[in-house]
Amino acid sequence: MGKKIIKCSQCDQEFETGFDYRMHWETHLDDYFKKIKGVAIPPKN
Repeated sequence: MGKKIIKCSQCDQEFETGFDYRMHWETHLDDYFKKIKGVAIPPKN
């Protein structure tokens, strides 16, 4: 297991590789698009 060198700016989860981070970040993609379009996003519980 390698050193975790990448941190998600949306949820602070850490990753060893860029590929792992890229696959994870897709879980935040819809929220990101709503944010940049100015649509209010309800908080997650």
